[in-house]
Amino acid sequence: MANNIFRRLTSTPTMMAVFDDVALVQAMLDFERALATAEAENGVIETAAAGFIGSCCDASYFDLDDLSEQSVPNGTVVVPLVRQLTKLVADKDKAASGWVHYGATSQDVIDTAMVLQLKNALSSLEADIRRLASALNSLADRNENTVMIGRTLLQPAVPITFGQKVLGWRSAILRNWERIETAGSESFVLQLGGAAGNLSALGDKAVAVAETCSKALDLRLPDSVWHVHRDRLVAFCSSIAILVGSLGKIATDVSLLMQPEVGEVFEPFEPGRGGSSAMPHKRNPVGCLTALTACGPEFGNPMIVGDDYATDDLAEVRASNSPWDGTPEGMALVEFLNERSTTEEVLDYDIALDSRAAGNIIVHRNGGDDRYGTTDDDLYQSIAEVDRVRWVGPR
Repeated sequence: MANNIFRRLTSTPTMMAVFDDVALVQAMLDFERALATAEAENGVIETAAAGFIGSCCDASYFDLDDLSEQSVPNGTVVVPLVRQLTKLVADKDKAASGWVHYGATSQDVIDTAMVLQLKNALSSLEADIRRLASALNSLADRNENTVMIGRTLLQPAVPITFGQKVLGWRSAILRNWERIETAGSESFVLQLGGAAGNLSALGDKAVAVAETCSKALDLRLPDSVWHVHRDRLVAFCSSIAILVGSLGKIATDVSLLMQPEVGEVFEPFEPGRGGSSAMPHKRNPVGCLTALTACGPEFGNPMIVGDDYATDDLAEVRASNSPWDGTPEGMALVEFLNERSTTEEVLDYDIALDSRAAGNIIVHRNGGDDRYGTTDDDLYQSIAEVDRVRWVGPR
């Protein structure tokens, strides 16, 4: 847990808003409204009662500080939320207040609410991913014939093109996004099981209510309740972690190429960016630094969620809300990494390639070593091979 100053170092204002307290409370209330509406449409409660309940499902009516404090003795925020909602409805219609949260349980509310937030987060992230992929494609096109040293084990190997390197970045990003979309489509489902997972309180109206509720929330209806089966969620978090790894790979490559002794690629320079408090001559790779800082925690998030995988019976004793500790953090981190790879920054990555990369090839050409069977002409011959055999991949 951190204050907003430190959260901003690994998140974005957009993603922080998606997962802030108000957004969480509103998502829970959206579930309560949809549940009451679905029950009214299927004859479980009166239409008027659903109307009173729905009219009170606005986060601005709720005391968030009280919700936070009261969640401690209750072990969940849902109990005080339902209590406040019931009071608000009772002030309008006493009879209607008896139908608040009818047939549902706390896990239904918190799980569905977080799924709604994840869905919103993914919509925001998609635009960034598309923009990044487009920028990388443009960068690869512009540098299709820009020769640079290929390095293996951090040592000069043979020449490649910068376009080849960038296409590798782009291909990984697109593969990862396809994986995330698949995992998201499987994960964005309604959780509505009631006390023991069989919606017993709704009787023969249970299936109809669940179908109507899922449509109202624009979520898929699962084949069974999933509050104690977290496989979809673990798969989704894992796909996010893999994307973070690919974004971190870009940051690693750029930071290495940005070293002054290499000097082939740079982040864009502007006043106030990448400076040092003690050494004004430095041009630090701050975009790479913050991106790689964000990478570390994300690889642990699938483990946090997975820790709740082997749940107990029909409800988890250890911590029913624990899967949602890591998931928002993962979405915040991946959005932040995309912010670090904005179109403007990516398109400026090749600023020094033409002037420095060729010079580095000359330096290492003159360093040919007979111990390894190289000659002074080996690298130039490799350049000729690069000219003849260009990397041609899907764009």
